Amino acid sequence: MRKFSHYLVGYYGMHNAGDDALMLASMYGISTLAEHTNICVSATSTIYDLASQTLPPTLKARQSFRGQNRLKHYANALRSDTVVFGGGSVMHNSHDLKMKLDMLKFSGTGKSRAVGVSVGPFVDTSAERHCAELLNRLDFVGVRDQKSYDIVQSLAPNANCQLTFDLAPSLVSHPRFKALPAERSGILVNVCPIARGTHGNFDVQADERRIDHLADALIRIWNATGERISVISLNGHHEFGDDRLCELLVRKVSKVVPSRFIQYHTDTFSIIQLVGSFKACLSMRLHGNVFAFMTETPSFSLNYHPKCNQWCEQIGLPQQNRCDMTDFDPQTLTDQVIDGLENGFAIPTLTVDKAVQRSLSNWS
Repeated sequence: MRKFSHYLVGYYGMHNAGDDALMLASMYGISTLAEHTNICVSATSTIYDLASQTLPPTLKARQSFRGQNRLKHYANALRSDTVVFGGGSVMHNSHDLKMKLDMLKFSGTGKSRAVGVSVGPFVDTSAERHCAELLNRLDFVGVRDQKSYDIVQSLAPNANCQLTFDLAPSLVSHPRFKALPAERSGILVNVCPIARGTHGNFDVQADERRIDHLADALIRIWNATGERISVISLNGHHEFGDDRLCELLVRKVSKVVPSRFIQYHTDTFSIIQLVGSFKACLSMRLHGNVFAFMTETPSFSLNYHPKCNQWCEQIGLPQQNRCDMTDFDPQTLTDQVIDGLENGFAIPTLTVDKAVQRSLSNWS
């Protein structure tokens, strides 16, 4: 007899608020599939479930030998009735895709699924081939954007795939999601490093130039509106996270503007509520903009990755609220934010209620 009803797999326990939200939304969704569920979660550190209870790590943050976490994945799958790949950009790497195929082989006879995921871009043709095999093996695939859906139709036209939505907005329907504050104040900002290529390398000088431009825009906005600036780290990972650039932005802005740095923390609902307390949100991280949408907070998507552009298209974010961070004009961003604060912001064409329905469709 297997110990767990589901093995939930994702980039969890890595101090990323977006992945934290995807994990909680997956737990919430799994609970809608059956009355009694017992979930094992892949995580490299202690995590917190929907009841704010601690769950111990099931993977190693630092492996004692090469392939240790692969074996742990297999052991977790072997003890589970089914595997759920819960959200995120999880279908693009050949090594990971082959491991996911093995997990399905080791798990029980329950219906496996990938939900709220994006597919591609692929590193090579081997990754495409393994992805096609995985798509055809899964009982259901819910992709969060049109581009991913088109890729699935090309790679695996017979797969049971539906265009659904990002998982996080489903949390709006959870009892822990709090009512929006009556009064809002200030501007919330998130910045992150931009990786070069597929190996996770960063162009430090380019990142710092972007920070200089953004600091210039924020100082101008404060001079015109008097709105306090808060900078939040949505990824606290020591190597790939936001802290260094967020702290750099605060140092540059605080010479002129009252500002503060908000560190990443594990209480996802608290972060979402915090986002909803501001008049506007400027975020590079995708889920900074997702949290803003969930709380009906006017957002400016500081796009650095195709997934950010795809999110903007999905919700119908007005063009003036989209900013290409690879080449942007601080004055244009300044003018757009000031105009929104003084005259009202343009809003997305998609309603939150409709987004919640689409998000929950990953489980229907």
